[in-house]
Amino acid sequence: MILSNLRGDAWRIVDVEEPLNEHNDEGRIRFQGISWQARTLEGDVPAGTKVKIKYRDNTTWIVEPVDQIQEPTSQKLKDKN
Repeated sequence: MILSNLRGDAWRIVDVEEPLNEHNDEGRIRFQGISWQARTLEGDVPAGTKVKIKYRDNTTWIVEPVDQIQEPTSQKLKDKN
């Protein structure tokens, strides 16, 4: 098992292409224009969901769901006016 934190890639937000779970590497995410194997640390994540990359285990990305992506503060201020 080779774990990599890849500083520039950790915490990127990506799309789930095929459902993810913690049991196997059959799920897929789209990252940098390429479909990659991925899994979660716990629970199921359906296709179409946004997830955050945590780290890589060999060729599999380990991700966690993003409950809600925060708008940038500048956009929130524009929307209030």
